[in-house]
Amino acid sequence: MEAHPTRKLIFSILRLIIAAVIAVALVKFAFFPSHKAEKELQGQGQFVLPTVTAQRGDVKNDTQFEATILRDDAKAIKSSAEGEIVHFFVADGTQVEQGAPLLQVKSTTSVEVTPSNAVSNRDEATGPAEPQTSTTVTYNNVVAPSAGTVNFDAMLKQHVSYNDSLGTIVPATFHANVNVTPDQLYSLQSIPQQAEVAITNGPAPFMCTNLHTTSVKSSSANGEGGAQSSTPLLTCDIPADQTVFDGIKATLNIAGEEVTDALLLPVTAVEGRFREGKVYLPAKDGKGEPSPVVVKLGINDGKMVVITEGLDEETEVLEFVPRKTEEKQESDDPMSSADF
Repeated sequence: MEAHPTRKLIFSILRLIIAAVIAVALVKFAFFPSHKAEKELQGQGQFVLPTVTAQRGDVKNDTQFEATILRDDAKAIKSSAEGEIVHFFVADGTQVEQGAPLLQVKSTTSVEVTPSNAVSNRDEATGPAEPQTSTTVTYNNVVAPSAGTVNFDAMLKQHVSYNDSLGTIVPATFHANVNVTPDQLYSLQSIPQQAEVAITNGPAPFMCTNLHTTSVKSSSANGEGGAQSSTPLLTCDIPADQTVFDGIKATLNIAGEEVTDALLLPVTAVEGRFREGKVYLPAKDGKGEPSPVVVKLGINDGKMVVITEGLDEETEVLEFVPRKTEEKQESDDPMSSADF
C-alpha cells in the first residue's frame, strides 16, 4: 500500500524547513556572534610578602656524615745503604713491630791509598809508588718503618742503591674518611677531637679520635700544565681494639655546640650562614623595597640560626630572602656600565 501523495509532500516540506532552520542557526553562530560585553575581572586581594619574627629558643648543631672505613696507607721499606742483600731476618707476610730488623745489606767500599813510606831510590831511576786498594765492608740493617705486615719486593743477593724501595709494611690500623664539599668546611671550623662511628651490622657505636679536616691532591681531568686540585676530607683514627674491615660503610656522628635561650630565625630568612649575614625588613607601605640589615650569626641546625647581634627580639623580617631581579643584578655589577 503506497503512502498518500499529499502526506509525502507535507513531510518533504517539513524536512526542508528544518534543514533551513539549522543552516540559518549555523550561519548565525559562525558569522554573527553575540556582542554582549562581559565584565572585566579584577583582583580584589593584596599580595603581602610572608614575614617572621625573631624568637627565643634552644638549638644544637649535631652533624652526621656518611663515612668509609679505610686501611691506613702502607709504609715503604727503604734501603739504608748501597750494596747487596745478604740476609732476611723475617719472612714475607710476617707481622712486625716498628723498628724490627727486616733484612741486611752488605756494603763494600774500596779506596785507593798511596803508601806514605815510599822512598825514591836516587841511584836508579824508578817510577812513583803504585797506589794500594783499601777495602771496607759494613753490614746495614733495614728496619720496619711502622708496625704491620711485611710485603717484600726484593730477593737475596740483589744489588740495591741507597733509598731504593724494597717493599712495604701494610698496617693493621684504620681510619674513617668522609668526602666533604668546600662549602661544608665553614661548619667544620670548630669540631671536637673525636666523633662517634656507627656501622650497620657491626660492633656497638664507638668513638674515633684525632678528628680533623685535611685535603688530598688530584691531577686535573685534562692533564694540561700539571694543574692539581685539592679535595677536602674529614678523617679520624679508628681505635686498634675495634674490628673493622677495609672499605666498609659507616656513619660519623659529630656532637656540636648547644645554645640555650638564643635569638633564633629560620635559615630561609637569613642571607649567609657563617659569622655574618643579612636579614630584610619589609617596607612600611608594603610596596617598597625591603631594607637589608647586617646581623652577626652563631650556630645553626639546618633549620634555625642563632642571631648574636644586629636584631632585636620580636623584630619582623621577611621569611624568605628576596631574590634579586636581573635588572637589579646588572645595576649592581660595576662592569655592566663600563664602555668597551
